[in-house]
Amino acid sequence: MKRILAKSRDNPDISSPAPSLAWKLLVVDDDPDVHTATRLSLSRFVFAHGPLQLIHAHSARAARALLTQHEDLAAALIDVMMETDTAGLELVEHIRNTLDNATIRIIIRTGQPGL
Repeated sequence: MKRILAKSRDNPDISSPAPSLAWKLLVVDDDPDVHTATRLSLSRFVFAHGPLQLIHAHSARAARALLTQHEDLAAALIDVMMETDTAGLELVEHIRNTLDNATIRIIIRTGQPGL
């Protein structure tokens, strides 16, 4: 992802990200509490001078639609088990093979005991 930094208003010698240059993170999970916890825990997180912009999908199907609208996603947090036991893994396959997207970083999550 190409990042362009703008000069800070308070100190022109310090660069800060232009508002539209947030790191886009797709959160895919069917549990609303996971979205809330992710939003709270990452609300002040900054990476390489840029804030995170969370984009939420509550199913793999919704995530597929968002992936076509946001081609500049930096990463995706994907739950394995949503609509089906393998919906998250199928979404990863869709991202890598159907969309041919090798750029987005994928983090697989599951809350199932033993997995």
